[in-house]
Amino acid sequence: MNPDSTRAFFVVMQDSPNVHVSGYEDNPAWVKNARIYLLFFKAFTPTGTIQAAIPNLDYIKAMGFNVIWVLPVTEIPGNVDNQINIGYNIIDFKKVETSLGTNEDYMEFVDEAHNLGIKVIQDITPNHTGRLHPFAQETLLYGDFSQYWNYYQTEFIPHNTNGLCQCWTTEAFYYYCGFGDVLLNYDWRDLDAKKYMVDVYDYWVREFGIDGYRFDVYWAPHRKYGEQNMGIPVRNALKHIKPDILLLGEDSGTGAGTEVIYADFGGGLDVAYDSKLYFNAIRDFPFNPTGVNTLHSELANNGFYPGENSYFLRFMENQDEDRISYEYNSFEKTMPMATSVFMAPGMPQMLNGQEVGFGKGMGAPGEPDLNDRRRGIIDWNFGGASVLTPHYQKIAQIRAQFLAFSQHRLDTNGDGQVNNQDESDFDRVTTGNGMVYSFLRPYTNSNGLTVVNFSGSSQSVTLDLTTTNLKFTGGFDPGTTYWVNDLYNGNSTQTLGSDLSNFNVSLSSYGSAVYTISILEEMVNLPPIPPIVSVDDQVAVIPANFHLYQNFPNPFNPSTTIRYSIVEPGNVSIKIYDVLGREVKTLVNEVKTVGTYSSTWNGYNNFGNKVSSGIYFYRMESGSFIEAKKMILLK
Repeated sequence: MNPDSTRAFFVVMQDSPNVHVSGYEDNPAWVKNARIYLLFFKAFTPTGTIQAAIPNLDYIKAMGFNVIWVLPVTEIPGNVDNQINIGYNIIDFKKVETSLGTNEDYMEFVDEAHNLGIKVIQDITPNHTGRLHPFAQETLLYGDFSQYWNYYQTEFIPHNTNGLCQCWTTEAFYYYCGFGDVLLNYDWRDLDAKKYMVDVYDYWVREFGIDGYRFDVYWAPHRKYGEQNMGIPVRNALKHIKPDILLLGEDSGTGAGTEVIYADFGGGLDVAYDSKLYFNAIRDFPFNPTGVNTLHSELANNGFYPGENSYFLRFMENQDEDRISYEYNSFEKTMPMATSVFMAPGMPQMLNGQEVGFGKGMGAPGEPDLNDRRRGIIDWNFGGASVLTPHYQKIAQIRAQFLAFSQHRLDTNGDGQVNNQDESDFDRVTTGNGMVYSFLRPYTNSNGLTVVNFSGSSQSVTLDLTTTNLKFTGGFDPGTTYWVNDLYNGNSTQTLGSDLSNFNVSLSSYGSAVYTISILEEMVNLPPIPPIVSVDDQVAVIPANFHLYQNFPNPFNPSTTIRYSIVEPGNVSIKIYDVLGREVKTLVNEVKTVGTYSSTWNGYNNFGNKVSSGIYFYRMESGSFIEAKKMILLK
């Protein structure tokens, strides 16, 4: 008999005796209010390493983001660069890319992010391996005599390739022509291939504690092999070990027929791309009333709502698209669009450097200048920093702190579907001015209102909010006094409900206003923004807290490394105990100064004897700090 265990999270309902235990389709609260910061280590600092990014995690938190999506960190041929080789040509799925750092560096990055309340999701490639991956190399050498032959696509499979087209090598291995034959398509129908890749995803969750994945080119295995061969087994395996996980796939999730990829409909994903919004309404936005109307239609998904746990990733730029400040040739013009994206339904994502307008005016369209803009080393003093950095902090923190803006349409009538028959979470507000866009996010006792100006001149509008869907306990009352909280500009006033029929808003060119219409005075908390610092890998980073890290590797044989951080000089003791509480080994017992250290245990006890396999505990004491963790020695 092989005993097994699974995990689940549960939600205690406010003002209710009910408890909701999570299921296959559920996502946790942090996913429902995710603000994603897309981080490319090679662009984030001049050093371009994982270690150099760690001291800047507090910057990401202060900006208002609670999730970091890191571009691939796994081993590739050569070094990660700022042009084409950015990490998707993977040759070792279980090792951190050498030019970025070590496995221990990445583990420290994840731990420090968690200490700040930030989740980390990792980019990975379910569609392909690199041509130089050992499986691919053996298969290319031995053909169908290789044990890995069935791990790769070796037959033509008709499907929509998003214009990339299908090509094949002389050895009959298929790849997308647009990617080149360095990336060979993986075949998820093979049981052993599936098990290997699921084990890879399991590994990073178990050993490094990551909080989910962004699946590159998810659309390809989905269209070729179906959710039953990839999305569903992956989700089942990962939810089994970490139920509060985020699974984001690079596939369209905002039109009829796309709902099958979401867990609400039995698929594997929590989040998919809103590519329609980007291509139809953002990238080539015309800054006229027609463009504003199109933007609203796309933000509203034209009435398409796949499910209570199905989210749309909404972005203005990413690692594959050009910088929005370059597209608009302006810093200021990007601001009303950013406000609209962050305040509307969906899951907002920002690419590192977007908050300083990086890319504006840099070079010519197309590569290589395109790569310099979207992937180049960021100048954090770029020309847009003074206006865009505080703007993005405001809208990200407003979304973080006021649930009206992160709410998601629910099945309020209990018919098992999410559609226009349910209570609205997003209503357009008439402004009488085609260049001024406004929408309401109805939320009981704290309604969210957004007003933005897409014009290059100042505009004033008068809104009648008494005819909108304002939600209050007991209903909206013209005779009741309400708070009008201007979160973006930092002031609050009280007004009679009847006076909301003539609600005046004045906006500067490309200006924004974000309010709550509430029963309470409310204001957004904006913490100081620490500067981005460049850190030489040889310079020690001063830790913020005492910390004992999980050993790596774990389980281990024959040795493992234990890292720990000290914030006060003093004596440090780290001892290893067996399951009966008997001391096995004193690993550290000396005075240490402030810093982060590591120590290796080789599996021997204090008497120089090799210990047996089993579970061991290591315990650290320094001053009043005491912490213990479990590790497993396997032989």
